[in-house]
Amino acid sequence: MKRLMILYLMLSLASNSYAQFDVAIGFETELQVYEWQQRPKPQASPYRSVGQVFSFPSIGPKIWFGDWNFLTVSLDGKVAFSPFSLDLVKYKGMGSLSFPTLLKVNFDPTGSDGSLKLGVGGGVQWTMTELYARPKGYRTKNIFFMSYIGEVSIQIVAGDEFSGGAVELFIRGGGAPQGAITFSLGIKYNHRVHFSGMFY
Repeated sequence: MKRLMILYLMLSLASNSYAQFDVAIGFETELQVYEWQQRPKPQASPYRSVGQVFSFPSIGPKIWFGDWNFLTVSLDGKVAFSPFSLDLVKYKGMGSLSFPTLLKVNFDPTGSDGSLKLGVGGGVQWTMTELYARPKGYRTKNIFFMSYIGEVSIQIVAGDEFSGGAVELFIRGGGAPQGAITFSLGIKYNHRVHFSGMFY
């Protein structure tokens, strides 16, 4: 409920200040240059962390609300697969699968045309590590764990009021009780189609 109220207030600010409220839908693909995860303590031995450089590209839907040249709120979710993710200290299997979901505020710090934006947001991520090729001693029950995540990004935006795209450099990290940690950095590309000026 709190998140919905915050979203409503942000959208009201954008629409009242600039008398325009846009909705855009599209997709976003993401390449994690580096990722690292640590499972919570009850799920694993003392060796709980895994990582990978250059994961497979992930993809998912994205939707934006607000004034495109001033401030938008976006919601996106992805399926991310890293087939070679492993623990270099103690091998226990390979591969990780995660589902990051984010609510972000995107704004132009210069107050000009929205071609350069900063994004700040948070959400949740579900992760499972060591999906396959596990040694006999580590073939125990393997389940997803959840972590709360935050993300900061720098966005270079192109396009007009009808459609466009953006490239983002991002850093994302988070955690949860019992020592769960997730961290990633990389680059994103999204493409959108606008439904501009829906409300005045």
